[in-house]
Amino acid sequence: ATYAVEPLAALFGCYVAVSYVNYAAARYLATHPKSGVTTNENGDTASPVDRSSRLRTLIPILRVTSNTIIVVMITLLVLSHLGFNITPLLAGASVIGLAISFGSQALVKDIVTGVLFLAEDAFRIGENIVCGSASGTVEGFTLRSVRLRHSDGQIFTVPFGQIGEIVNFSRDWSTVNFTMSLDRDADLDDIRRVTAQVADSLKTDFKNRVLDSLKVQGVKDV
Repeated sequence: ATYAVEPLAALFGCYVAVSYVNYAAARYLATHPKSGVTTNENGDTASPVDRSSRLRTLIPILRVTSNTIIVVMITLLVLSHLGFNITPLLAGASVIGLAISFGSQALVKDIVTGVLFLAEDAFRIGENIVCGSASGTVEGFTLRSVRLRHSDGQIFTVPFGQIGEIVNFSRDWSTVNFTMSLDRDADLDDIRRVTAQVADSLKTDFKNRVLDSLKVQGVKDV
């Protein structure tokens, strides 16, 4: 019975550690929604909160990586306590890892590229991006690929190694350009005056959500 105490304690510790990692990850995701709108002290609508934080984006990969490391370490520890020589296992794992790295260069490229993209904070879950011919909202990702939901409903699964250039439409702020169709005899001075009034109303109603006033750039065509 004494011989089995340490392996059982290690297995119990593994169960507790994995459960805690999963609980902490689930709790953070539940308490930090993807998006939302807050109100200021006066009850007015304030700027949208970017709850797709960098940590929320990294949590799925951190959870899987942590659980894998814990399970592998505890398994080796239990085998060692049971009297098995784990040195050949460590050497074999090194050889297998080296063989996989040579035989799966595309996979290694995808993983390394994905780590670099995440380290540079190029995109987060909930943001709208374009990468190559694929575009959509980032729904999730693995160590190898990112999953995008197109506005029409399709899902793109793009390996990190094939992404190349990324265009992020959801980071910090954006500008909207639009054309107004008016009567050809309309007074441009009246248009500028009304535009200024509308701009003031927008900044009053939406406060921090509108970062700059409307600007009339002139007549495009007649």
